[in-house]
Formats: sequence, structure tokens, C-alpha cells
Amino acid sequence: MRILQSKARPGVVYTYSYPGMTDPNSVRVEITVDRPTLYNKGVLRAMRNRDGQLMHYILNDAGNRISHRQANGTRMLSIRAMPAGWVLDDGIVQIRKIGARPGPRPKKTGDRWWGWVDKNPGFCESLLEAVVENGGYVAPSAHYFSLGYRGRVFAALFRNGFLGFSDVPADLAAFPLEKGKGKGTAGRGIWRRELRIILEAVVILRWQREFLVGFTSAFKKFVAETQEAFK
Repeated sequence: MRILQSKARPGVVYTYSYPGMTDPNSVRVEITVDRPTLYNKGVLRAMRNRDGQLMHYILNDAGNRISHRQANGTRMLSIRAMPAGWVLDDGIVQIRKIGARPGPRPKKTGDRWWGWVDKNPGFCESLLEAVVENGGYVAPSAHYFSLGYRGRVFAALFRNGFLGFSDVPADLAAFPLEKGKGKGTAGRGIWRRELRIILEAVVILRWQREFLVGFTSAFKKFVAETQEAFK
């Protein structure tokens, strides 16, 4: 499905075409993340240059970002501006329903995941598995999974792809953090003004492996502290 550049999402891969191009499906681009905005404001958005042009990586046939060699022999990833004449395609086929009335809006309460996680649940489920494998518990509720050990709460994995902490562990402090939205979460008063790590950004920036290692390390330390407290 063709979309406007203004609708392009950071980290998502698109094919592109321009007037006169004969084979638009042969070239793919990945929209670049605006990292300063992500780290300073906790907002995930696409990066643009001073002229407002959308920035992107070119991908090869294997789906990897193409780098270029500099004069000194080192290689760097190339981030390019997207000309205004380019048309993006996300590969989704829109089917027009004929003669159908809109039905009731589906309820989200019983769903396992929401938003981007619903289509890419593997990373979040690996976090749940890491908790269980290390002796912890996973308690589901309408909006999040409470993660802990022996009655003590470690974190809340929200169904929309955020990981909430009262205090972010040192092992995870380097990852993107949502800022300025500490309104709290309902549910037995566990979460009041939690800090939330943006897991979508972790996936887009390809830090899944590093994050899982840090998450598992932080949970093991939490388990050790809990065991010491129960002695």
C-alpha cells in the first residue's frame, strides 16, 4: 500500500519508487530514528534534516544497511535524504469491503498484546520466558504483566510494549526511556510514577540481544536480593 512520507514510521522497511523507475520492488529503505529526540524526550519519531527531508538507510538484498568506504579506509553507514518525488510502499494490500456495515469495535481487555507488539510478540515474550526460567512469576492483568519473585514485584511489562519500573536497574539504564508521562497505572496501587523503557525503540535499534542479557542480569540480581531479604 502506498503511503505518504509523512506517514512513514522510524525503523520500518519500505520499498520506494519515483517517476520513471522501472522496478521499484528492487530497492528497500529503512527510515532512520531521530535519536536525540528519543533520548532527550522519550519520543520515537523519524529523523529529518534541516530542510525537512526524511532520512533513511539503503538496504541490500539481505536486508542489511549498506555502508560506504571513506577516504581513510573505514566504513560507515550512509544516511541519505529522501527526495520529495519518492513514493513509499509498506507492502500491505488494502482490501475494500463492498456492502458491509461496520461492526462493533473489538474489545482490547482480553488481548495478549496491543499495537506493534501484536505483530511482533517474540521479543516481549522472551522477557516473560527469562523471568520464568529464573524462578520468577508472571501475573497477567488487563493492561500489563506483573513480573516478580516470591511476592515481590520486579517490573511491569505493558501489553503495548513498554517495560515499567519504579527504579530502572543499572543494567538497563542505557536504553531509551519514556520521559514526562509519570501519571501512574491502575491495578492494586503497584505502579504510581513508574519509569518506562520503550521496547519498540529497542527492537528498531536492533538491541534485542543486549537488552535481554541486561534484563536477565537485572532480574537475577533482584532474585538474589529477595532471597537475602527472606533469610
